[in-house]
Amino acid sequence: MLLALFLVFAIGTAEWAEARQFRTREGKQLHMVSSEPRNDQVLHQSPARIVINFSKQISSGSFKVTDNYGSDLTDGKVDVKGKSMSASLRSLSSGRYTVRWRASCSCSDPDASDSFSFTVQ
Repeated sequence: MLLALFLVFAIGTAEWAEARQFRTREGKQLHMVSSEPRNDQVLHQSPARIVINFSKQISSGSFKVTDNYGSDLTDGKVDVKGKSMSASLRSLSSGRYTVRWRASCSCSDPDASDSFSFTVQ
């Protein structure tokens, strides 16, 4: 009985340690830390630019701002500088918009990609 309890404890501890190590590694990889506008933000006027800030310096990146019909509304090229990327937007009418982004850093991290949305009223 004592041996069985020891094995359950040992296996549980090893799984917990492995999960913690994965979360720690994941937290150090390239990821988005903030954006302007923020995810799910409701704006009263169209934003002039989209800015996405990252956990590490990025070497390249891209994003598209789309409406409910999938039309790309980004106006011009995406500027990558340090830990952020940004681009100008066309004037947006009322509606919900999605920003789909992808970024790379010069380190050994894999590319990061995700999306966020905002609404213009």
